[in-house]
Parts: sequence; structure tokens; C-alpha cells
Amino acid sequence: MERTAKFLADYIIKKGMAEEMDRKVYEYGFLISMELGLFVLFCISVFLYLHMVVEGILFLVIFMPLRSYAGGLHLNRFHSCFILSSLTVWGILLMVRSFCIPITATLPIFLVLVICVYVLYPIDHINRKTDNEENKYFTRRLQRFLIAHLAITVGFAILNYRRCLVLIDTTYIVVVITMAIAKYRTCR
Repeated sequence: MERTAKFLADYIIKKGMAEEMDRKVYEYGFLISMELGLFVLFCISVFLYLHMVVEGILFLVIFMPLRSYAGGLHLNRFHSCFILSSLTVWGILLMVRSFCIPITATLPIFLVLVICVYVLYPIDHINRKTDNEENKYFTRRLQRFLIAHLAITVGFAILNYRRCLVLIDTTYIVVVITMAIAKYRTCR
């Protein structure tokens, strides 16, 4: 993928669409776009294979913003991250298919997990330190997502959508675990 990113950066520089001094930025942007695109294609194929498109889309809607603003475990290589993320998608969807948690338990579980996310936040990464201003911004965004997720969860409880509730709880469990691992790694 690195070679393709370099090829694309060469192409846009030769065409005059970018400056040579911005090469690294474009290479990085192309690389990240390809990696994300590959993961999204993988997810869609898993969703279709498992006949869980609605649950898969809900997983991405819950997981991606939560993970973006709450933080968590960061791996050093794309391959490692891709494998762990792929196992996460498969695992969560298979758990949703297999487990039956009473609706009366899903909301309290969710509330405990939200508190855990809030207590574990912020997670600093060695390659991306945040200052107070950024932390305030990320905290506000995280609070908005947690409130939106709470509203979604209550809505699913009212509508008796058990699989969606299990998916939300399971997704939060994974995020809390990765946050705890990341917090532990930064404390060492």
C-alpha cells in the first residue's frame, strides 16, 4: 500500500496538483484512505456474509465516533490493527447473534460502561499528545456522543430491539477494554 500511496503522490505532483514539499502529507493521506477503505470493504463483506447489515451499520455508527473521541489502544502497524479490528467486528456480530441478554439488564450495563468510558478518558498516545484546549473539545464531543448513544439505547429498549441493545453493550465493552489497555500501557 505504501508503494501505491507513493505512486499516487508522484502522479498528483507531476500533474501539478500538489507541491513536492507536501509529498509526505499526500502519501500519508492516500495510505490512510486506502487502509480505511480496505477495512470498510472488509466490514461490508462480513455484514453481508453474516446477513447482519443493519447490526453492522449500527456497530460502525456506535464504534467509530466513540473510538475516535474516547481513544483506546493503538497498534504500531496497519496489519496488526486490521487483524484486531477484523476480529472485533466478527466477534461482536457473532456475540450479538449468540447472546440473549434481558432488556432490563442492557440499560444498566450500558450506563456502567458509559461511566467507565468517562472515567478512563482521556487516553494519550505517544505519537499524539493533546493539550488542554484539544481535551476540552474532545470531551465535549465525547459527551455529545454518549448522550446520543444513551438516547439510541433507550429508544431500542422501548422498541424491544434486543439484538441492537446487545450490540451496543458489546461494542462499549470492547471500547472500555481497549481504553483500559491503552491507559495501562501509558502508565508503565
